[in-house]
Amino acid sequence: MLHYFRSQKGLIYYSMSKDGGSTWGGAKPTSLPNPNSKVDMINLHSGELALGFNDYALLDASKASPRQLINKVRDCFLCVCV
Repeated sequence: MLHYFRSQKGLIYYSMSKDGGSTWGGAKPTSLPNPNSKVDMINLHSGELALGFNDYALLDASKASPRQLINKVRDCFLCVCV
């Protein structure tokens, strides 16, 4: 089993279980940015996994206009994991 989750460290973390979820390995960071926002993963009909997440951390808010900030919040990002 694979579990992706948010953190307060600016990245999405993941953990794996080899016994159906009875025990889990330690949390490890991915390279995916995340400002401690909810993440969601689904299994597609193709067998691939789709991960939806907020990468708002990539936008430098000090250099962005208010309109850029609003548009960025409305964006939806999808990562397909093979």
